[in-house]
Amino acid sequence: MISKFLTYLKLFVVNFFIVACLWVMISINARLTLPQIFPQIYSSQRSDNLISEINWYIGRSDWFINHIGWVVGLKNYWRMFSPVDRFNWYMVVTAIHQDGEETLLPLSQQTRRNFWERNLVDFREAKFQLNIYGSQTAQGFYAQYLCRRYQDIDNPVTAIRIDLHSQSILSPDEAKRRGAYLEEEIIKRPWGTFECQTS
Repeated sequence: MISKFLTYLKLFVVNFFIVACLWVMISINARLTLPQIFPQIYSSQRSDNLISEINWYIGRSDWFINHIGWVVGLKNYWRMFSPVDRFNWYMVVTAIHQDGEETLLPLSQQTRRNFWERNLVDFREAKFQLNIYGSQTAQGFYAQYLCRRYQDIDNPVTAIRIDLHSQSILSPDEAKRRGAYLEEEIIKRPWGTFECQTS
C-alpha cells in the first residue's frame, strides 16, 4: 500500500515539475502574464482595498516566475538594453516612541544633505535598500540596528516602521504629453512594523 502511494506521489511530482517547467518557459518567452482583476480600476500600486492587494500579489507572482526562468536558464528572450523601470520607489523609516510619538529618522534619504554627503557618502543607501527590499528578515535586522542607533533614553523607541513610497513612471508617449515622466500621486504602502528587542 505504501509503495503504491509512493509510486503515485513520485508520478505526481514528476508531472508537476514538467508542467511547471513548460509553463515557465512558455509564459516567459511568449510574454504571457497572469490576468489581474480590473487593473484599470484597482491598480496594483495601491494598498487601500483588497482587490488592489490581490493584483499586487499577482504581479509579484509574474515577477517570481520570470526570475525563476532566468535563474534556471529557461528564458530565451534577449534584449540589447535594460528594461525601463515601471516605478520609482524609496523607503521611509519612522521611529515609534513609548508615548506614541512618531519621528522620521535622520537617515541619508530623509534629511537635507550637503554636497559631500550626497555625492560621496550616500551612494550605498539605494543599493542597501534594494538588498533588503524583498527580505522581511533583513528589514527586521535593519530595524533592530536602528532601534539601538537612535534610542532615546527620555522617550524610548519601541518600534521601527518601514513604509514603501512609490511613483509610477509614465510611458514615453504619456510623459511627452504631460511634460513629466512620473505620476504626481505618491502611493504609500505599509511595509512592516518591527518591535524593538530590549535584550
